[in-house]
Amino acid sequence: MGLMDWWRREQAKPSESAVRGAINQTPIRGLNVADAVSAHAAWKERLFHYVNGTSTEKLDENVICRDDACVLGKWIYGDARSFLSEVPDYHRLKSAHAAFHVAAADIVRAVNANHRNKAEKLLVEGPFSEQSRDVQMMLAKLYAKLGEE
Repeated sequence: MGLMDWWRREQAKPSESAVRGAINQTPIRGLNVADAVSAHAAWKERLFHYVNGTSTEKLDENVICRDDACVLGKWIYGDARSFLSEVPDYHRLKSAHAAFHVAAADIVRAVNANHRNKAEKLLVEGPFSEQSRDVQMMLAKLYAKLGEE
């Protein structure tokens, strides 16, 4: 499957919009979950354009690989730890989020090393899409759990 075929298939998937639609803009315990889901979903488009050569951004894999630098990562390693450390879904989210950042950084690293074919293969066949969905689904689960409290 080529990059454009992958992009069309990914655009047709309802999971991200369904997840975002189930979450409102009200922050829960210091995190706007809808914004976190949207920010991580946006990486798919950013990486598509970066791999495709149509991006105006210069992405740095050493920044992207850090799972503690984005808003969600700061929440995971900060506020969330104080009230979710005993909740298994918190640890699943933390792991999925770290894996998401590693997968995204691997794609950027390949592009930056002028290995676009490898980057395309990582984007199309690698773990990035699955990790992205995992983060979004774990956020939705935690949102539902925290909203019940």
